[in-house]
Amino acid sequence: MKKIKTLKQQKGMALIIGLIVIIVSSIIVAASMRSTTSQEKMTGSQNNKAISLHAAEKGANEIYEALRSSNLDPSSWDNTIAPQALTSAKKVSDFGYFYVESLTVTPISSAGTTGNVISMIVRGISKPSATSTTVLAKTDLNIVITDSTANETQTVEIESWDNLENGFMSDSKIQLSGNANLLGELHTNGSIELAGQFGFNGQSKVSAGGTITQTGGGGGTTLPTGATQGAAAQTVKDADAFIAAAATNSTFLTDCNNLSGDLGGKKYYCTGDVSISNSAFNGMIVSTGSISTQGDIGQAGKPLNLIASETITAIGGPTVNGILWTGTAGTSTDTPQVQIKGSSKIYGGIISKGIIDINGASEVKQLGSYAKDTTLYNPKYGERTFVVRRVTINNWKENIE
Repeated sequence: MKKIKTLKQQKGMALIIGLIVIIVSSIIVAASMRSTTSQEKMTGSQNNKAISLHAAEKGANEIYEALRSSNLDPSSWDNTIAPQALTSAKKVSDFGYFYVESLTVTPISSAGTTGNVISMIVRGISKPSATSTTVLAKTDLNIVITDSTANETQTVEIESWDNLENGFMSDSKIQLSGNANLLGELHTNGSIELAGQFGFNGQSKVSAGGTITQTGGGGGTTLPTGATQGAAAQTVKDADAFIAAAATNSTFLTDCNNLSGDLGGKKYYCTGDVSISNSAFNGMIVSTGSISTQGDIGQAGKPLNLIASETITAIGGPTVNGILWTGTAGTSTDTPQVQIKGSSKIYGGIISKGIIDINGASEVKQLGSYAKDTTLYNPKYGERTFVVRRVTINNWKENIE
């Protein structure tokens, strides 16, 4: 016969089951809370480590850039460059700071080289505020930087050559026919022949290894103070070496069929004679023969440099913005190597081993008042010794805590 539980017994059982459910739920909630707290701590720790790593890297880069740009000796670094204590750590982000934990400077002892090897530990930290000394996480970067200065000889396309700073330079003779105004320099190792009336700016310099003569123009030429006859010879560089080097230089183009208008800053190497029927500017033309033009040569700020083995001839009263430079093949005792005909304006330099002949009213201003483009100006290959400073990072090792 079944026993029927009384209502009192059923209530007791329900109470026990309810207590068990409450206990189990409490355990689950407590475990969940512990897990959440643990995850929050882990997330916070990871975030602080990321902040300290970023601060260390940012600080190291700041120190490197300051060293490279200012050339300051590490002994003179202050807190704006490399703070060296926790209390003066430099802020680089929210909660991110850095300072130099240790610094060792070793002079370089090598022939021809000076400088330092700088070993340091850049410490990045995460902390609650600028004044706090509580470090939530830190990252140490062990860095070795070499800061050295040495003399190095390099073969380069030289961007500065004194001869091209002068107005006209000839190893033979300079002839000026017609009224002319000169602001600049004339020098020849031979004679200067003036036929016409001329004006020389007070800053002009005129010198000749031979004589300076003037005919015609009613005696209207007054040479500037200091004009010198029988002057010491000066070296007048020919263009032969440059032309030879251009032949194998990949920066020179060899398609010389349409050399007019804006050349876009390009350089051209042309075999044989070159004839330019229209104005051209903003470039360089090198010829193994002669160059003849019938238009303007270059523009202000966009020069055209002409370099020829033999002769350069410009007719039609051109405006010249650039350098005209010749080799030795076209030299002659009676025929001009560089000749400009017509009422011309010459803003640049002419360098010739032979005769320079300017035939017609002209205005001449040398490079001192001429806006030269340094990418096109002054073409000469050769060796130069440079003082080269290099700042390099030789070691970069992270240690995150």
